[in-house]
Amino acid sequence: MATLYIQYRITAWQTVNQMIADAEQTAQIQLDGATRRVAKAVVINWLIEQTQLPVDLIPETVPVQDSIQALQAISHLCHRYFTAHFGDIA
Repeated sequence: MATLYIQYRITAWQTVNQMIADAEQTAQIQLDGATRRVAKAVVINWLIEQTQLPVDLIPETVPVQDSIQALQAISHLCHRYFTAHFGDIA
């Protein structure tokens, strides 16, 4: 179960960081540290709203099924986001 939680959390934060990097590239800007922290807060809140899942879960309290659903929701959201912005790469 802890492995699923770790994978979920890593995937969620990779998604957040990738979305911010894409926005920087699109806008042709480089965020400073303080602005990047604010951007992360905004994106992570959006991610939570889209998936209805918390990002910083406590692994001992998360059932395996919830971790699996979390991974599936994040994967689906990533696919939707990147397909909408960059087209179907496959």
